[in-house]
Amino acid sequence: MAAAGVLRASSRSLSSNLMQIRVSAEKQIEIVARDIISKSRGLTISINEPGNGHILHCISLALARGGSVSPQPALLMCLASALLTEIFPLQRFYSSILECFHGNPAGRGLKEVKEHMDSAIFKEAGAVTRVFCAQYVSADEGSKSTVENLIWDYCQDVYLCHRQVALMLRGVEDELLLDLEKIAGSAFLMV
Repeated sequence: MAAAGVLRASSRSLSSNLMQIRVSAEKQIEIVARDIISKSRGLTISINEPGNGHILHCISLALARGGSVSPQPALLMCLASALLTEIFPLQRFYSSILECFHGNPAGRGLKEVKEHMDSAIFKEAGAVTRVFCAQYVSADEGSKSTVENLIWDYCQDVYLCHRQVALMLRGVEDELLLDLEKIAGSAFLMV
């Protein structure tokens, strides 16, 4: 996503030539966001589709560090999906832990969670949330309602799954549980 790099680089300069390139980069990112949203039929973007996770990373990091951007419904949806599936991927972690609990959840689960907590996308959660909030404030009522429903469903699912996983891991894999709780705490602060 060259447009993401251009957006980030152009945030440091106000020259008129760079502003024209910046506007073009913003439009390109919006086109990509609209495309990925249209393929998901307006719901949370599927991370099972090859490349979607990478695209969400690029868009959210570009918007988080690229300065102010014009509010667009597609950007709001992409940011919501990035927050719920890539930055705070608790549902994916819980599913993985529940599936392999009888095998060896600690080895794979703990490593995966630790790697995520050290990732750039997780460390930029606050900046991405700030951009998400700015997009949300300027969004139309339909987009706000869609995003609110996505977040509500996510919170309910995380709450129920976390209780189940916590019961399984408590006293067995306390370090993994503690790391999951750190991610969950960050996710609920975002809400």
